Amino acid sequence: MKLHPKILGLLESKRQDLAQLPTGYAEGLIARMDGIKRKRGVFRKAIARNKGEPIRFICEYKPASPSKGDLPAATVEDTVKAYERGGASAISVLTERHVFKGGLEFLERARKATKLPVMRKDFIIDKIELLEARAFGADAVLLIDGITPRLGEFIAEADALGLDCLVESFDAQGAARCVDAGASIVGVNNRDFGDLSTDLSRAAKAFKDIPEGIVFVAESGVETRADVERYETLDVDALLVGTALMESSQPESKLKELRGQ
Repeated sequence: MKLHPKILGLLESKRQDLAQLPTGYAEGLIARMDGIKRKRGVFRKAIARNKGEPIRFICEYKPASPSKGDLPAATVEDTVKAYERGGASAISVLTERHVFKGGLEFLERARKATKLPVMRKDFIIDKIELLEARAFGADAVLLIDGITPRLGEFIAEADALGLDCLVESFDAQGAARCVDAGASIVGVNNRDFGDLSTDLSRAAKAFKDIPEGIVFVAESGVETRADVERYETLDVDALLVGTALMESSQPESKLKELRGQ
């Protein structure tokens, strides 16, 4: 998979950060996990759409993006509360700090601010990041086909920690690889990680080949009610929406607009 220079730089910075983790870091995360009460499978349950029900929304908090740069942002607490009032089914929090300017502290703050399931969204390449997600309150993590190594192992490790996995790909072939690796939630990103362009047909084309019983998420590029209706007619389970909400001065109202209210 061809990657944009910003993505390549992000991954190199992550590798450097991971190489510098202090001795005993994993043990500290495990100790921190013991104090967090949670239920298994809440993320998947929240975003699975039964026939005839409205499409679900995973609403994202991110201070910046590779394609847009810095995004106008209220506090993470105010943002996720607005999403909750607007009808979100789950929250996604960017924790990658070099390009998206996120952090684990945002994940923890979001967890404290909402009762909705929360997903850690990052470019996960090391299993220690699964421990981090669990220790900072996540109910789910994003894994990426072509970036996260040994997908099957990572999915199994996350499951052992009680984390759901949204496993992201970029086309039908990638989605099939995610299913083969054991994913029960598959996402297709409409954004090309090579040139950062978006094409809403990516997820739409891939969806037709998704096996029954797999929860399907269309990611990126949704900006209008018409975009949402396109996926509603396909019976897609959920949409992951970030930039359109983060750029809005009224994210609650914008989300209600997308939901047709």
